[in-house]
Amino acid sequence: MVNTGADAGLRRPADDVFHDLFDASPEAIFIEDEDGYVLEVNRAACRLQTMHRAELVGKHVSDLVPGSERDRVMSDFRRWISEGMATYQGYSQRPDGTSIPVVIHGTRIRYDDRPAVLLHVRDRSEEVRTREALEASENKYRLIFETMKSGYGLHQLIRNPGGQAIDYRFLDVNPAFERLTGLRASDIIGRTLRDMMPTVDDEWISMYARVVDSGESCRFTRRDDTLGRVFDGVAYRTGLEQFAVVFSDVTDDHRDAEELRKREEYNRALIQAIPDVIVVLDRKGQCLDCKAGTTPRIDPASLPGKSAQALGMDDSDFENLVNGIRVSIDSGEPTRIRYTSHLGPRVTYWEAFLARLEEDRVIAVCRDMTEREEEEKRKRQMELQMRETQKLESLGVLAGGIAHDFNNLLVGIMGNADLALSEVPAHSELHEFIEEIKKSSVRASELTHLMLAYSGRGKFVVGPLDMNRLIRETHHLVKAAVSKKINIEYCLHDIPFMEGDAAQIRQLLMNLLINAAEAIGEGEGTITVETSLVDTGHQPELEDAMPWNQTLRDGPHIQLRVSDTGKGMKPQDITRIFDPFFTTKFTGRGLGLAATLGIVRGHDGAIRVESVPEKGSTFIVVFPSSGRQHEEEAPKQRNGDTPLKGEGMILVVDDEQPVRHVVTRVLERSGFDVQQACDGAEAVAAVEAGPSDLQLILLDLTMPRMNGEEAMKAIQKIMPEVPIVLMSGYSESEATEKFGDLGLRGFLQKPFEMKVLLDRVRDSIKN
Repeated sequence: MVNTGADAGLRRPADDVFHDLFDASPEAIFIEDEDGYVLEVNRAACRLQTMHRAELVGKHVSDLVPGSERDRVMSDFRRWISEGMATYQGYSQRPDGTSIPVVIHGTRIRYDDRPAVLLHVRDRSEEVRTREALEASENKYRLIFETMKSGYGLHQLIRNPGGQAIDYRFLDVNPAFERLTGLRASDIIGRTLRDMMPTVDDEWISMYARVVDSGESCRFTRRDDTLGRVFDGVAYRTGLEQFAVVFSDVTDDHRDAEELRKREEYNRALIQAIPDVIVVLDRKGQCLDCKAGTTPRIDPASLPGKSAQALGMDDSDFENLVNGIRVSIDSGEPTRIRYTSHLGPRVTYWEAFLARLEEDRVIAVCRDMTEREEEEKRKRQMELQMRETQKLESLGVLAGGIAHDFNNLLVGIMGNADLALSEVPAHSELHEFIEEIKKSSVRASELTHLMLAYSGRGKFVVGPLDMNRLIRETHHLVKAAVSKKINIEYCLHDIPFMEGDAAQIRQLLMNLLINAAEAIGEGEGTITVETSLVDTGHQPELEDAMPWNQTLRDGPHIQLRVSDTGKGMKPQDITRIFDPFFTTKFTGRGLGLAATLGIVRGHDGAIRVESVPEKGSTFIVVFPSSGRQHEEEAPKQRNGDTPLKGEGMILVVDDEQPVRHVVTRVLERSGFDVQQACDGAEAVAAVEAGPSDLQLILLDLTMPRMNGEEAMKAIQKIMPEVPIVLMSGYSESEATEKFGDLGLRGFLQKPFEMKVLLDRVRDSIKN
């Protein structure tokens, strides 16, 4: 029996039952004497130390522990001997040096009638391993807790006596919680939410209460107005009335998403506001999506699944589109194509910009370019008109200048011819020669009239004209000049008079009719002459009429149409037919139509040509209507005036010496004293000298230093009563236009015959 009392002695049991209990104990049992030597061990002690009983019995306690533990073990052993039961926690050491964590409970006993210590030794290896694993796990999760980017908070729900959740308390938070919320753990742990944020939204507490009550986690994305942040997280129950929240700050993501949403709305609104047609196309030109813009001819709902030809393009344009799609997809660079759409009542012109959208798709922005095309066409036409106008004006200035100078020369030739005729017997051979000179001069003057007509400065005698009567009067002349195989038909409507020069309008009629006859040639054909009254405001075809530098006034106009069934003209020839010396015929001067254009210009009209090769041509001419329905009575012709017997002085002002010379000789023969001046300045000086018998001034228009207009104004300030007759190679209407109310007494059109000169002088002095 073993006596466990303080003074009890332990005797080896006589009964085997107690020995079996000792030996079968799962804990290692050591019995050691007061000096620390092993007296007895059980089988568990042998297993612990991996030693046989015979090896263990007699061992000292210090041999069974690591060296580092011996001093502490011996100190505790002495306490066991002196004080009784004690507990030691440390390490036991096996013969191979392995240390085993153990817990030793020591009890003082008596063994074989001597003091001893009974030691119960329990192997703590599994416990230590479990604890170390738990500590490692705790450290790991603490490390995660401390370093995780998501915020973590552990909370205790707080309820009122009625069980309603009214608040929660912060139990623990991680550093990420502090970083994301700006709240420090030391300030909030142990405190409630309402302590920290009295104005917090109750929905937060209600949401967490539902998690605690239901046990189901809750995912949320909410804005905390107190913190001014947006959080995305999950809340879950962790225990009785406790919950945890793991969350992230998604304010920036939310802001980006909001910006993306706004940008998408902006882009959607922008696309809707674009008036262009926007189509998504695949590589083969099939429509996948469409926005029709402001084009009513396209139904966007009907296009997906159809070929882009549904946009109205023909096969050629569709082929160009597919090629452009291929280039855009393969190169990644945008391309541009143009196509014509045949949808709707009229043809429209489009431009498509293609940009790669995906690997096998492009987005096509199709813009209606019809107005721009028409505007560019008008612009090109305006530029062409401007060039033609500048060319015509340049040639007109040249022709007018030549005609003016030539007229001055003809004044000298014709005047000297008249003087010579007055000195030579009428039946002499010399008289015939001089007559031929005069006739040639007259024909030359007709040429200058033609040149002035081209320049637009050729209206000489302007009055009311009946176009229909002029056409009838010209008929017999035309019939004599054209082939008998050509039939001339007339369709003359009742029209009012026009203002113009009869001789020039006759010239225009002859030019157009002869041109039509020459276009028909020697074969059979028809020329149609038609007159009518039109309103140019309702004649859009006259927009491209010539001359382009003149704008037709809206209102009634006399229209003349001369059509032929001749060979017609090519489009490139139509733009040149009014050029001087241009002709499509083998013969001809090429001046007829050029002069015709000049006559039209001079009468504020317009002319347009329509022609189809091998079908014929039509010339359309319009002139402003005067509105008069009858012709005013023409002035009576002079019958047999007596020879002029002049007296007093006449001042002849002209920069051309031959003109001054011949006019002076004619006037002196009629009894006048003549003073000459080579320009306006000399004329003013002569008037300032104050000749008392000055009867008349013959004043040229164009002169150096001081022209006729300037000279007349200066003269009228000095001697306003003296009559002044203007001389010019230009037409009367143009030459006298600048003089207005200055009071010209008459006009002499150069070149003039001497009889005309004397008649004008007689009339001016009489009046």
